[in-house]
Amino acid sequence: MPADDRDLIIRALDENLAPEEAQRLRQLLDTSAAAQAEWDRHQSVRGLVADHGASPFAPDFADRVMDALPASSRPTTRRRPDRTPRMASVRSARWARIGGAVLAVALLVGLSTVLGLWTQTVAVPYGERTTVSLPDGSTVDLSAGSTLRHAPFWWPGPREVTLDGEAFFAVADGGGAFIVETFNARVVVTGTRFNVRAWRDDPAPRTTVALTEGRVDVTPSRSDTAAPVILRPGETSVVGADTTVTVSAAERPLDRALAWRSGGLAFVDQPLASALRELERRYALAITLADPALADTPLTYLNPQPTSAEAALTDICHVLGLRFRRTADGFTVLRL
Repeated sequence: MPADDRDLIIRALDENLAPEEAQRLRQLLDTSAAAQAEWDRHQSVRGLVADHGASPFAPDFADRVMDALPASSRPTTRRRPDRTPRMASVRSARWARIGGAVLAVALLVGLSTVLGLWTQTVAVPYGERTTVSLPDGSTVDLSAGSTLRHAPFWWPGPREVTLDGEAFFAVADGGGAFIVETFNARVVVTGTRFNVRAWRDDPAPRTTVALTEGRVDVTPSRSDTAAPVILRPGETSVVGADTTVTVSAAERPLDRALAWRSGGLAFVDQPLASALRELERRYALAITLADPALADTPLTYLNPQPTSAEAALTDICHVLGLRFRRTADGFTVLRL
């Protein structure tokens, strides 16, 4: 198997994949028996650990884990043969100590590999939406182009997920904190329902949190001094690109923040470039601005059920006094 294909499989198990990479992985698994076998071997390790649960390690557990790992992931050791028979007993004892140390290292390497493989990544292709069930019973609705990573939540302590995109969380009461990490913010909750919008590649990147039920604390992740903003139902908080500044909680219509869940579009004083980026993800096409100076033009546009990207662009261009034309892979927006 080519090295870049193997690297893609490994990264898919422990990293966020871009939508294009996720599509390439699906095609690879559909067309390559070797790639599917490599994937299955890693998944078998996950199964072993899942079956093992939190019970004490059985004597053969490490052996079974190592047997399930692909050969390229297993640590290897070589013993130098004894050359002097009369020193056999001394060397035997020495090699026993070395072998024990090597086994301990191998076990640590193997278990860390297993835990890393257990990190789940969900990458939603452009033009689609999906719902994910987390190990604690929480559910997450993910919008087009979003990526969510989460661990299995075995161990005591906070339940943590990482989001790049937009998602609506319905958090189960698991007794401990539930934490959502974005590219520039940290959202801490217990049991609640809320929406998080955080696109790292957005032309105007920010994390926006809208709360429908319960309570959440929002803190810039790159600031050691900022106090958390406490949200209550109906309130929204924004962490801007300058993460030293957090917009205080404010009352905003929740139907606008949640419009995407029912297929709607809601832009309120949003930069035109960000709105067009949303259309790209929603409809899986490319939209360019012929004049980059238009990127920061504020746009307010509400449509509960747009019929197509072309229909939405028709409305947006009418509001802003612009026009658009078709291209090979989407549209270009131009001045009149």
